Amino acid sequence: MIDFTEKNVQNDRERLQSLLDAAREKPGSTVVIPPGVYTLTSPLARQTMQSAIFGEYGENPENEMFRPNFPFTIGLSLNGHQGTRVEAYGVTLMVDGFMEPVSMDHCSGVTLSGLTIDHLRKPYSRGLIESCERLSPSEKNGSLTVRFADAFPVSERTIMPRYCVYDFHTHRFQLDMKMTGREFLGDQRFRLHMTRMPVEDLTGQEFYIWHSFHFRPAILLEEASDLTLRDVTIHSQPGMGIVGHHCEDILLERLRIIPSHGEHLSTNTDATHFVSCKGKLIFRGCSFKGHGDDATNVHTFYHDLQLLGASTVQGSVSVKTHSLKPDYPDAGDEMQLVDKKTLLPLKSYRVLSVEKNETHYTAALDAPLPPDSPERCYLANLTRSPAVIFENCTAENHWARSVLLKCRSAVIQNCLFRGSVLQAIHIAAEGWWHEGIACENIIIRGNRFVDCGLTGHASVGGVKAEMAVDSPSGTPQKHILIENNLFDLPGVPHAVSISNAEDVTLRGNVYLRCSKPVEIHDCLSVKNEDE
Repeated sequence: MIDFTEKNVQNDRERLQSLLDAAREKPGSTVVIPPGVYTLTSPLARQTMQSAIFGEYGENPENEMFRPNFPFTIGLSLNGHQGTRVEAYGVTLMVDGFMEPVSMDHCSGVTLSGLTIDHLRKPYSRGLIESCERLSPSEKNGSLTVRFADAFPVSERTIMPRYCVYDFHTHRFQLDMKMTGREFLGDQRFRLHMTRMPVEDLTGQEFYIWHSFHFRPAILLEEASDLTLRDVTIHSQPGMGIVGHHCEDILLERLRIIPSHGEHLSTNTDATHFVSCKGKLIFRGCSFKGHGDDATNVHTFYHDLQLLGASTVQGSVSVKTHSLKPDYPDAGDEMQLVDKKTLLPLKSYRVLSVEKNETHYTAALDAPLPPDSPERCYLANLTRSPAVIFENCTAENHWARSVLLKCRSAVIQNCLFRGSVLQAIHIAAEGWWHEGIACENIIIRGNRFVDCGLTGHASVGGVKAEMAVDSPSGTPQKHILIENNLFDLPGVPHAVSISNAEDVTLRGNVYLRCSKPVEIHDCLSVKNEDE
């Protein structure tokens, strides 16, 4: 047991890190942090926040901040830890600035319990709509006058790359308006010129603006194994909540990525995002709310390749990973050659050896590749596809999908999905994001889907399985079971949409307020017992 008795340093970040450093030298240690609010900050973190919010990186700061060589602060590091248990019940890390608050990289057997992460100045701004004016009663063009709360300082330079209204009547985000201009009126007030305004008067509703998209996550899991996050809460982050890259065996138990009291936004983009992991990825009793993209996205990448020999390839990913580190296979991994246009699998190979650098890798495979494979094919890592369990979880009022899967095994059960903008569960390899692979062995049972899918944004509210590519073909997604779910989705025509899949079973589901509950096309071996 290591107590929090270090007193010879001057700030919370140094005190906490010194405690963790001592535990790293004694594998299997338990670190107990006394309850309290601890500040994590640095001059760089504060300057990054100010530069982002007030436009020094442009209207979309992601273009500057989300790149490998952008400097950033790590709040607390668990690099190299073996078997450490961090007990942090009643502990809040109050972040002052934009940083990566916790890094769990190159470690194993680490358990983090009870911790809360929030921001002194949130990475968004919240205001109240004082007036809502239209050019004429019948037009959708007009303006909103918004006064932002004093806790969210704004000026004429404040950026607004994304914005929304939080509707107190529906408890959902209003997404359709488009800003055509803005005037700073002083005293924390803006007049925002809008088109596509809703019919109802928005006076008295909350208005939110984001100040960032992708940046560093609140918690990074990288090159790590056997990790447990239990009773961890993330209230805000100028990026994703948790990013896991190249990890093995992760348990997220009672994780909460939700707004803090009195707020309706949490993380600015995905709540969680897992790339090229393996083993088990378990979400148990987790809560997600108010985040700016998916509750979770689990995938590996489609790699571009060059032939250096008949069975030797140079591989790389043409899109950024969310850890901003290269993606690569390990010796022994199984790689699948897929067609770029359809994402149909062609052949599998075993990796014999790998050499890595900062931008690409060189891999020797156990058989030669077709000479034209660089032009017409990708390589995808089948080994780096975890078995996902997502159970007894809740996802409410957020952008995009709740669960986005590109993996070989998943069970989603006994969950509540309410108020996602798009379909709650999306089973889809996505060619334009270079995210795969085609899914197999997916079980979706005992869930409730309520008010998911917004009119004009989605035609499906519950479960959508597809190959998201320009030329979908065949049935690369296989073995999908959807049973004993309740779908109450008045805002969209379809509860379930399945395409390009084989061995699909629907049974025991209840569909309420859906005009055409099930849509199926280009599939083989479908058993719809709900008809």
